[in-house]
Amino acid sequence: MPNRAERRAAERAASQAQSNASSEASKATVSENRRVHIPAKGAFFIQDEQLYDYTQLAARVYDEYNPRTDTEARLADAIIQHYWLMQRAIRLQNENVGDDKKLALFLRYQTTHERSYYKAQKELIKLQKDRAQQQIGFESQTAKTRLANARAQNLEIDTACRQTMEAPLPGNYRISFEQIAKACSTAISILVSQQQEQSQAA
Repeated sequence: MPNRAERRAAERAASQAQSNASSEASKATVSENRRVHIPAKGAFFIQDEQLYDYTQLAARVYDEYNPRTDTEARLADAIIQHYWLMQRAIRLQNENVGDDKKLALFLRYQTTHERSYYKAQKELIKLQKDRAQQQIGFESQTAKTRLANARAQNLEIDTACRQTMEAPLPGNYRISFEQIAKACSTAISILVSQQQEQSQAA
């Protein structure tokens, strides 16, 4: 029966095989659809850590926060990296139970990345909230400008109509805008009644 070391070696080999088969595809997919930074395996990963797992984490973070600018993308990358390193610190603590010196070291390691993780998360959320408010403010200002322009145009038309209709013609009496409006309304009502009668007669 294989011992613990042999079992871990077998699990590591199986995980490596799965990672080799899918990490490149996952990395290509993430890189194609997002600007997420994928670190080189030899420079960033240790022990049982796999590039495939990192790209899956990156994809989930980018799906959740959907960064729109370079600054937002950098903050998303910081969230990914600090979360990854925080989880590494927790694993190292579990692997070094009984060694108080290493436990203290990895606890500080966890605390450092945990703080950086929440700081990057807070900054990203604030940045996106500010961007959304700016967009709402811009749209609101555009709507107000359109409304003001429409009111000014209506006032201009109304003024022109009144000046034309209320101006007394030579030899005629002055007719107010309200009288013209009432006459138009009456004429429209008569026309509608005539059309209805014609339709019924037909």
